[in-house]
Amino acid sequence: MRLRLAAAVLAALAWASPASAAAYLWAERVKERWSPADERGYEQFVAALAAADCHTVPECLSAPHNPLAKGDPPGLIFSADCADLVYMLRAYYAWKHGLPFGFVTGLQARAPQGEGDLKVTVAGNRAVERWDVSSDRQPADIRDVFTAIRNTVSTATFRVDPRIEHPVAQDFYSPAITREALRPGSAIYNGDGHVVIVSGIDAAGRIHFIDAHPDLSVTR
Repeated sequence: MRLRLAAAVLAALAWASPASAAAYLWAERVKERWSPADERGYEQFVAALAAADCHTVPECLSAPHNPLAKGDPPGLIFSADCADLVYMLRAYYAWKHGLPFGFVTGLQARAPQGEGDLKVTVAGNRAVERWDVSSDRQPADIRDVFTAIRNTVSTATFRVDPRIEHPVAQDFYSPAITREALRPGSAIYNGDGHVVIVSGIDAAGRIHFIDAHPDLSVTR
């Protein structure tokens, strides 16, 4: 009886697995690039999360605080500190809209310093490896992307001179510090080891931001 029950459970899991796994995949045909409309949509998404009355990463990315939460498969885990949140929000929006997404997964200190912490390198870092979701690859699983972000991204990923694009491209450029260029979704990196995400600029010119912490709390 136990063996028969186990076989029945395995058969049910096997039947359910393809449908449940497909719910986590990127669209089969990923767009070639983000359009200006996609960028505006992302800015609105970030601003909406910042305006919501939520106080942890899982809470903010769940309904009703997250305007994109409808259709999220059950069991999707949202976990991020300050550096991860920048990437997780961008990856999540890209997944929802079939957009390309990529990020640096390997870094190297620009100046020799033994086995030092890459988050505090004196001369900064350079990107040496990256991973991309694009139209010429197999559909990616958002769970795998989130895991890779948690395992590889830190404030060290932001400690790269914006002019350095070799041996591989990095993830950021340095915008003009103007109201037009500094938009919701822009990241502000503090060299002491913290990252925040711009959520808006008010009429007085004050920059508002949202950030996450190692205990998954969210502050503004």
